[in-house]
Amino acid sequence: MKAFISQFWNGELAHIKIGNEYYKKNDALTTLTRDISKTPVSQGQYLGQQRKGLFYPSSYLLQFLAKKTTKKLIVTDKAAWLFVCGKDIRRRSVIEQYTPDDGDYVLILNTKKETLGYARITVKNKAIVRITRLFDIGDYLRRE
Repeated sequence: MKAFISQFWNGELAHIKIGNEYYKKNDALTTLTRDISKTPVSQGQYLGQQRKGLFYPSSYLLQFLAKKTTKKLIVTDKAAWLFVCGKDIRRRSVIEQYTPDDGDYVLILNTKKETLGYARITVKNKAIVRITRLFDIGDYLRRE
């Protein structure tokens, strides 16, 4: 999880790991868990899960990171819908961006600044060439 967060933000996020899932640390819940001598199934705000060596972030974590990072792209409403449906983003659909480096991970936001997921960008001659979807909030619906 730390490696994932460090791609967007240099800060620390206090967390607790239960099994292969990460939760935002809540001191009151940590104290309660210790006092009742029980192992929790979950604790606090869900941040994501480690599976097969990869970290899968929660939408909460992506929203949190969007407030902390400049590595984000704002896309048109049509592109936002297609992204949530599992499609990559076309360069001409980007409304706002920062100056990216090749291989950067970026958060994808809609025009209302709602976090939709994240992607990896390919840059050539300081221009974005490709925006490849890695995770989007529609993933939860497609899995059900």
